Amino acid sequence: MIKNIKNIKLVTHSGPFHADDVTAVAIALLAHRNDAYSVDVARSRNPEIIAAADLVFDVGGVYDPDMGRFDHHQSRPESPADTWGETPLSSAGMAWKKFAGHVIHNLWPSASVGQIKQVRDTIYDSTIKWIDQMDVGVGPFAADSGLAAATLSGVIGDLNISGPATPYEVDARFMEAVAIVKQVLIGKVLKVAWGVALPDVLRSNHAGMEVVVLDHPVETTMVAELLPEAKLVVHPSDGQWMVLCVPPTREEWTKQRAPFPERMAGLRGFALSEALEDGPAKEDASQDDGSRCFVHGYRFCGGMRSRDAAIDLAQQVLKG
Repeated sequence: MIKNIKNIKLVTHSGPFHADDVTAVAIALLAHRNDAYSVDVARSRNPEIIAAADLVFDVGGVYDPDMGRFDHHQSRPESPADTWGETPLSSAGMAWKKFAGHVIHNLWPSASVGQIKQVRDTIYDSTIKWIDQMDVGVGPFAADSGLAAATLSGVIGDLNISGPATPYEVDARFMEAVAIVKQVLIGKVLKVAWGVALPDVLRSNHAGMEVVVLDHPVETTMVAELLPEAKLVVHPSDGQWMVLCVPPTREEWTKQRAPFPERMAGLRGFALSEALEDGPAKEDASQDDGSRCFVHGYRFCGGMRSRDAAIDLAQQVLKG
């Protein structure tokens, strides 16, 4: 984070862009995404423009995070500071190493230091590392052009303008690429953050319960891993409430701790209501046209129109 500067001048190189400079700029913008900062992005190889910048990515020949310099094209040999694990850093990895904590905090303000580190490391391993490897020419994707074309790096590279273009058009396309990568990173941070936070929520609020009722979707394999007593999960999904069977373990995801009774298998709407005991589930199913109240033929899930009906259906499943 750049402190005591409200108007940050950011520079990366001009000309064709690559995944590392696009991603580095996206990371810097996400790290400074609040009203206290404005960030002006310029693309240039002019030494005077570079020298006047607060942040410089992928150009300038200097790697000095404290000075806001993040270029991996240096004449000196690589030092341990230039790597993350065994992967040499491109400007993307350099930016993530410096600013990931600020990016994650901005998107997940209540995260602890440990949670931020977990999200940071997970996203580096799943995303940023491959951009680094592609840019510096190491790793499996760098060795296979077919695989490389299908990576995030390949997609970003394809956003370059083919054929004649003015510098203004190239810069505009660069900023379009940055906007896309910003959304990718936001989605990844929020997804990983949810995965980091959810185990504590499940353990704290649902330990010992056979029916886990949530206000949001969750993977039943995660429930299986975290809650050994859980047999069914109830949560909303696309306008209805689902009842999902929990597998015995994460690896045994095709099996169920408590499958739906055979007498309910494949039934919908009024036909399902005939197989149910009196209660909210029976009433709900009797009024349905079969589009939302159902039990899957393989007996691993069912649905109801309302929360109360779904909970009642789950309780009836436990009775057998």
